Amino acid sequence: MEFPAAINAVLFDLDGTLVHTAPCIAAALNRSLALDGLGAVDPAVTTTLIGGGVPTLIERALTRLGKEQDPALAETILGNYRRFYLQDPTAMPVAYLGVDVALAELKRMGLKLGVVTNTFDRFVHAILQHTRLSHLFDIVVSADTLPERKPHPAPLLYACRALAVDVVRTVFVGDSRNDAEAAQAAHMRMICMTYGYNEGRPAIELPCLAFLEGMNELPPLLNAWRHP
Repeated sequence: MEFPAAINAVLFDLDGTLVHTAPCIAAALNRSLALDGLGAVDPAVTTTLIGGGVPTLIERALTRLGKEQDPALAETILGNYRRFYLQDPTAMPVAYLGVDVALAELKRMGLKLGVVTNTFDRFVHAILQHTRLSHLFDIVVSADTLPERKPHPAPLLYACRALAVDVVRTVFVGDSRNDAEAAQAAHMRMICMTYGYNEGRPAIELPCLAFLEGMNELPPLLNAWRHP
């Protein structure tokens, strides 16, 4: 498959791509559900619920628990989730192995870097600060940046405009169907990290240019594409 020789920017999903946040999400979700006596979701299956943002997470959790969808209840749970997320010191986000080194190498290669996520803005910045990755990014597009969220292409296209880079010279790195659909809609090439969440389904099913087992594989791959 042909790829443009000049790659100017790389955009990244956050949860399941750069940072392991499933324990944080499970802790906040179950604490919020407990306040309404709704039981708990097994933390081991939380990764199957992630994708589409927190409102979608809550909707899927209620379905998993056999509860009827109630907009007022969902809004209450969402408010509590915002209060509890990142408040459990035993369930804090952790950057995946090699992410910091890989991102630093991409910066040395002269690439612009951005995060495009459906996570709320204040949480994104808190996570990036906690994992010491924030200084490596030129832009963050969060759930609060635009009315649209992935899988809508608008967040990816917005990031390209903000970075002044062409879509065809940008690569999106993600881990889920949500990411793949956004990239396809934006006509942007995508690379998939196989260790991510993807709603519990095999990542190999996604329409991507390449599948990587670790972020350390990304710099040499992009360097080869830039200098064929």
